[in-house]
Amino acid sequence: MITLRILQNKSYEFPDKDLYDSFDTLTIPEFPDKDLYDSFDTLTIPELHSHQLLIFVHKFLHHKHLLPIVIAKQYFTINSAVHLYNTRVRENLHSDSVSTNYGKKAVRYKASKIRNQLPSSLKIIIFGQTFQ
Repeated sequence: MITLRILQNKSYEFPDKDLYDSFDTLTIPEFPDKDLYDSFDTLTIPELHSHQLLIFVHKFLHHKHLLPIVIAKQYFTINSAVHLYNTRVRENLHSDSVSTNYGKKAVRYKASKIRNQLPSSLKIIIFGQTFQ
């Protein structure tokens, strides 16, 4: 991910390219790259990844006909389907317990975690264009 981000940063025009080229691929540059991405109206690689995961979850919850049948059946589970208790997080996605870092990188875990952190006003959006 870091290497992709560095390549994405290099694709934009930087004021001091010699300073930027001196960075090795294992460190993240100390440039105010958020301002740079804002000026080009783009997202960083990690933000793009999160955005695509959220679009996938949104399609699963509201537009299952757009997904393959295998995924549309039961890829994610809503908390209200797991237990009958009326809790504050009943509309969140159920997060399976994970014990390894590999499990934390799984799409099901990451997408559930990201979607559960959204405010309620964004979770209730049904229309795809409004959500994106």
